[in-house]
Amino acid sequence: MTRALLDHPWGLEEVMNAASPAHNALLDFEKLVRRHGLAVVPFVDDEEHSRVLRQLRGRTAGAAAARRFFAQCARRASDGPMATPVTGTELRLSTTWRQALRDEMRDPNDWRAPQIVVPKKRSGDWPDAPEVEVRCEDSLDSQPGRKTLVRLEGYHEHPHAMSDLDPWACLEGLYKPEPSARIQHPCVLPKPPCLERVSADMLAETVAHARALGWVQNDCYFYIPPPDHDFNAVTKEEWRRGRAFPWVRHDGLQGPRLRDTNGVVWIWDRNERHWDVQLPNYIRVSHDGRKLT
Repeated sequence: MTRALLDHPWGLEEVMNAASPAHNALLDFEKLVRRHGLAVVPFVDDEEHSRVLRQLRGRTAGAAAARRFFAQCARRASDGPMATPVTGTELRLSTTWRQALRDEMRDPNDWRAPQIVVPKKRSGDWPDAPEVEVRCEDSLDSQPGRKTLVRLEGYHEHPHAMSDLDPWACLEGLYKPEPSARIQHPCVLPKPPCLERVSADMLAETVAHARALGWVQNDCYFYIPPPDHDFNAVTKEEWRRGRAFPWVRHDGLQGPRLRDTNGVVWIWDRNERHWDVQLPNYIRVSHDGRKLT
């Protein structure tokens, strides 16, 4: 499950003020992780959180939801190494937050996690870019890593934040409809319902269930990748080029053309914005799986 680390330099005292940016950012973040099935990276010093909570006891009834979620963000303090975003400006980031970022970068092959999520109030302190360089203090001689940097209020507008989590949507940002297009359907492969909200790192284990159910369900047609497809072998660069699933050569055509679990090729029609599924008598399938007449 992809993990999200909130840029939230405020303390519990400010969280308890329902009119503060700290309070609103925290609750908006809670909605975001719930909507997209993200995991929260704890970033608050557990001892400091407990101390402030004791001081505020009896005065927190008006912000119970924020207080409960803030508790999920607490982590035990450690003497571990830190990681720091390379932004060109001095960010107000706690030691605990930077330790949390370093812990999330233990696996060099996990290019998705963590996503760094920035609330509107803090946007001006961060680069206006889809990624940010991160340097680990225990490996200063190595090149900085790069992590997804996404605005909390603009999560859907980020070029990779959502498609990194869903290979069926990895083409959407690359093949957007023209402003004057007659049909505005997104370039998204119809996804089997049983795979909705399944995280990217769990797809390899669960896509077999989709194959067992079949690619046609309730009069809808869904794209299921070939049995030999290895999600974990797809690099970050390939994924973001729209190659999360295997492409094939097909009659010299340009654009997305993918092979499915049945060996059938799906070709994206850029003008009509649907999938041409190359059966003996080909069918046209919408982005949500409906057969088109």
